[in-house]
Amino acid sequence: MRIIADQNIPLLSELLAAHVELVLVNGREISPPVVKDADALLVRSITRVDARLLENSRVSFVGTATAGVDHIDREWLATRGIGLATAAGANASAVADYVMAAVSNYMLAEQADPAALRCGVIGVGHVGSEVARRLSALGCDVSLCDPPRKESGDVDAQEFVSLGLLGECDIVSVHVPLVADGEHQTEGLISGRFLASLPPKAMCINSSRGEVLEEDGAIDAMNVRPDLKLVLDVFQHEPSANQQLVALALLATPHIAGYSSRAKSTAARQVVTALAAHF
Repeated sequence: MRIIADQNIPLLSELLAAHVELVLVNGREISPPVVKDADALLVRSITRVDARLLENSRVSFVGTATAGVDHIDREWLATRGIGLATAAGANASAVADYVMAAVSNYMLAEQADPAALRCGVIGVGHVGSEVARRLSALGCDVSLCDPPRKESGDVDAQEFVSLGLLGECDIVSVHVPLVADGEHQTEGLISGRFLASLPPKAMCINSSRGEVLEEDGAIDAMNVRPDLKLVLDVFQHEPSANQQLVALALLATPHIAGYSSRAKSTAARQVVTALAAHF
C-alpha cells in the first residue's frame, strides 16, 4: 500500500512506516502527479482535496488531521466512494486553552468578576462545548447558539438562543465550521453590525475560520467603536492576513489555537486508526 502524507503530520513514520510505503511531502506541493499511484492520502488544511487532485488517481481513502473540512470536496469524494476521516475533537482542549487565556487576559485588564460576565458561545460542537464548560466553571453567565443543533431536535440544545441575543454578551467566542451557503451559512456570520451591537469594551474571539468574520465590516466597527476587542486566530486568504485588521486586533495569531503537541498527535492517531479500519 502506498500512502502520500503531509510531512508535518506527526508520528506517521512511527505508526505506519513498518507496514506501508509511506511518502512524506510538503502539504503545499501535493499535486495530481504526486498522488497518482497512491492508495491513501493524509493531509492538513493547506491541501485542497477535490476532483482536480484525485480524478486520475487510485486513492480510495482520505484522512485529514484537522477538525474542519472546508478544504475537502466531500460530495465529490462520496460520489467516487472514497472514504474520508477527520480529526474532529482532537484539538478541542488546545483551542479551549487559547480561548481561556484570552478570557483571563480580558478579566485582568478590565478587573472583571467572572460571575458578572455574560458570555456567548457560537457553535457548540467539540470545541464550543469545551469552551462553554470552562466558562461555566468560572461562574460566567453562558449562552449558547447553534441553530443546526437546536433544529435537529437535540434535547440538550432546546435552551440555545439566537445570534441576535448574543449581542448583549461581554465576551463572544466563535466555533463554527465554514459553510458558504444554505440555511445555516456561516460565511460572514459575524458582521460589523453584530460587533457594533455588543456592550462597551466587549470582546469577540474567532478561532474557527477567517471567512466567518466579515473583515471589512469588522474594520468599520472597530474604527467607530475602538473600545471593542478582537482576538483573531484565523483570517481570510490565509496564510496572508489583513494587516489593517491585525493592527486593530487586541491579539492576532497565525492559526495556532489548536496547534499543540497533544492535539497534533491525537489527530494523527485518529486518522491512522480510521485508515486501518478502511483497509
